[in-house]
Amino acid sequence: MLAQYLNHKTSCMVPLMGYMFLLFGIVMLVVGGFNILGAQASSSWPTTEGEVLTSVVEKKRSKSNRKKNKAIRIPSPIKISTSKPTESYSYEALVSYSYSVAGDDYVGKRLAFGAITKGGRGRAEAICERYPVGSQVKVYYDPDDAESATLEVGIQGQVFFIPGLGAFFLLVGALILVVRRMRSAAEDQAQEWRPA
Repeated sequence: MLAQYLNHKTSCMVPLMGYMFLLFGIVMLVVGGFNILGAQASSSWPTTEGEVLTSVVEKKRSKSNRKKNKAIRIPSPIKISTSKPTESYSYEALVSYSYSVAGDDYVGKRLAFGAITKGGRGRAEAICERYPVGSQVKVYYDPDDAESATLEVGIQGQVFFIPGLGAFFLLVGALILVVRRMRSAAEDQAQEWRPA
């Protein structure tokens, strides 16, 4: 009876998980697709001079679910284990720049379409070194929407990260659903062949 109950519960959860993977993959593909289109379009955008306003590396602390186990000795044969979450840090390059178009002033924060500014300290510092505060930069802006601007144009490798991850989630979701469908069909067929 318990086995039937658990089988019923998991039979509902597995397709749900597959659909969630599919949905997440589709969203990431759409967002990544817009980044690719924006990166491609930015190559033909007009330019204006700008100035870097901020260029800092922000350190963010995050607690991991992984836990370090520490054994505590007690003067008895019993050992008690305590768990404490580990801390890790991520770094993000925060760069902003000012620019003017047709007499209107704007502040931009995009370095490139699909740019990955988070990660290790070295990566974030390298980005900030490329754009020191007060430096003059060439700003590419969308002629139809001057608020949309970037410092680096064209399609670069990092723009494919999000759609690549989306494709992975899409494939995993599809695989979950296909395997579940095949398993259900095999179980149904096995029940038909069982002697009564």
